[in-house]
Amino acid sequence: MKRTVTKDDVILVAYIDVRDIAIEDTGAYLQAVADHLKAGGVFMYVIPVKADSHIDCINPKLLSEKEFEEANEMLEKIREKFEEMNEKIRGEK
Repeated sequence: MKRTVTKDDVILVAYIDVRDIAIEDTGAYLQAVADHLKAGGVFMYVIPVKADSHIDCINPKLLSEKEFEEANEMLEKIREKFEEMNEKIRGEK
């Protein structure tokens, strides 16, 4: 069951460099990163990139209502793209 982000949550977006990871290992690698970085009360999104790795923190308490809604929409799109990528990787094995 997917939990909805609230203004009391902290959102971390980890952009992970996958340039040196074999395509067939990418899903497992990203899952291992997500498991390693997991923390209670934090929404974690792990995004594969072909650039330097970094983590951004989004604090919903500092956002206006409009910015909060826009951030939620953006994160939902990221979640969908991440799931599509994982399905594609699993289908290639």
